[in-house]
Amino acid sequence: MRKLVDRSQFIAVFLSCFCSVGLKADTIPLIGPPVEARTVFPFSVGQVVHPVVAKLPTPDFVDEIVSIPMAISSGSPLASRHVLQGLAHIQAAWDFEAYRHFCEALKLDPDCLMAYWGIGLALAAPNNEFTQQRQVAVMRMIELIDATREVQGKQVPIATKMEQQYALAL
Repeated sequence: MRKLVDRSQFIAVFLSCFCSVGLKADTIPLIGPPVEARTVFPFSVGQVVHPVVAKLPTPDFVDEIVSIPMAISSGSPLASRHVLQGLAHIQAAWDFEAYRHFCEALKLDPDCLMAYWGIGLALAAPNNEFTQQRQVAVMRMIELIDATREVQGKQVPIATKMEQQYALAL
């Protein structure tokens, strides 16, 4: 039987291939039984928002660009709309604008799994100045895959099975 530490070490090695800064296995969140949405490492949404992007105004919605219809698990309808607009921008090859929408979604809902997934997609190009933000977003996404939150006294997943599968595929 494998231990969770083995998976954590694998993730650390895998992620270190995509960035210039190496990761220690004990800094990578573990994937395991459902837990409340929390981080093993000190985390803030500001870590996934590049300083240049943080200075820009909120991105506008472009109704002429539409994404595939998809339900986004979020406590904020506006965050869901930003994720969908970000997906539309990715499909239109506007990765920077997509990234801005995903960042805005995270400001509204810091536990929106699909926003972290979107950042992973939008910043997938190698050798860009956003490598560190992508790395942190992917680490947080991995942590949130099995995360739960309390709703009316019950622990429920923060994301649907389909969203979890999208995240695992990234």
